[in-house]
Amino acid sequence: MARILGYLVGNTKLAVSLVVGLFLVFIGYFAIDQYMASQEQEVMASLAEIDEIYQDELESFNEQKQKLQDQIDQLKSKQDAAGKDDSAGSELAALEASLAALKPDHSNSKPKFRAFYEKHTGVASGQLAGIRYSALAFQERELESVKTVLSDVHAKADPKDLILWLQSGLLLVSVHEDLGELDQAITTIDGLLTKAGSELEPRLLLTKGRILALKDDKEAALAVLDQLLDKHKLSQEAENAQSLKALLY
Repeated sequence: MARILGYLVGNTKLAVSLVVGLFLVFIGYFAIDQYMASQEQEVMASLAEIDEIYQDELESFNEQKQKLQDQIDQLKSKQDAAGKDDSAGSELAALEASLAALKPDHSNSKPKFRAFYEKHTGVASGQLAGIRYSALAFQERELESVKTVLSDVHAKADPKDLILWLQSGLLLVSVHEDLGELDQAITTIDGLLTKAGSELEPRLLLTKGRILALKDDKEAALAVLDQLLDKHKLSQEAENAQSLKALLY
């Protein structure tokens, strides 16, 4: 069991591999443009203004990051030319630590997304703002607040609008998992599987198998992993499924 737990802990959660990586890109201007035609122009303009604040925050972060990286590169070049220098080495270590600790500051846009969501919970633009707020709050580990918002968004989102419905559900799975609510995570995955496409299905199945393994439900976990391998044997997730199966036997 220790080997299994080590494997499970060592693999990233769904939020990292899917929401932040794969689907978060749709939350920005692309998603706003997609829904502009069906929403009130004034309401969408308000959301776009908040998104501009978010983009400014992100640009500020990128500028700080680049500035630190430039300082690091310059110091390394000086070290290469002058040879080893203990004081320069300490300065370099401090700069690298600052770079590693640097994070975007969304303290202005995050509450605005939350307020917009609370004002427009019944429409796609409000649900979009709720997902954006949740993605930012998730990174700050505000899990209970994120669960409240995402549960509402996922319940109200029209499954026909797959972008919003999938985004909210995917992130909700990871919130449940981080809170130790494994049964709720599996229930949410099962719902997502009813409409997941061929690209998303193997990732959901792998996540479900991993969570079942965490629950120490070996038989159910193996059945899900076999389903993944039968239907998606050429997927990237198939190799991970084989590795997890080997640990479960």
